[in-house]
Amino acid sequence: MKPKIPLQEKDDREFWDGFYLDKRAVDFPSPFAVYCNKKLPQKSKIFELGCGNGRDALFFLREGHDITACDLSEVAIKSLQRTGSGYFFIGNFTRLEKRQSTELFDAVYSRFSLHAVDEEAASRTLRWTYDSLLPKGFFFMEVRSTKDKLCGQGKEVGKNEFITDHYRRFIDRNEIISELRTIGFNVIEDIEGEGLAPHHDEDPVVIRIVAQKN
Repeated sequence: MKPKIPLQEKDDREFWDGFYLDKRAVDFPSPFAVYCNKKLPQKSKIFELGCGNGRDALFFLREGHDITACDLSEVAIKSLQRTGSGYFFIGNFTRLEKRQSTELFDAVYSRFSLHAVDEEAASRTLRWTYDSLLPKGFFFMEVRSTKDKLCGQGKEVGKNEFITDHYRRFIDRNEIISELRTIGFNVIEDIEGEGLAPHHDEDPVVIRIVAQKN
């Protein structure tokens, strides 16, 4: 049974639809996806939170994994659905239904998605993630850090939340690690710095975390 498509309510949807329609997104896998793939068992069942144009989801499929992924961008998802592989649906990953025991995943993957939602929505997603993993399942997360140079630029709309051309919430490393541990995760790797997610002439400070369900 596949997850139902939740309500789509996101101020940034027009921005991202335009971003993917204009083909501004790259189509090769991110360094984070390559990094995570080395840690995954063969033929893992993966759920991606906010897959965008599918650059990483399609890479995981090519590597022999099973992918379920969602995104609010109708433009991106309809393009991915035409590939005929994986399961892609339009939806808000912060409002996914609690999964049943027969629908658990080996890994949940989130790259540059949790910093695109507010703190309450992110916390709800982290709890869903824990409940949706098999025992010893992996949670892979990469987000922009509060130490990134963009933090503080644009219109301030909340704690570490700013709007430039679109919304971003910058993440505090200690706070996110504490929250993951409180939920029940074992944080087995955490890195913060530049050089992890370069894009053209930009090299943001990001937090990269590998956690595992206890």
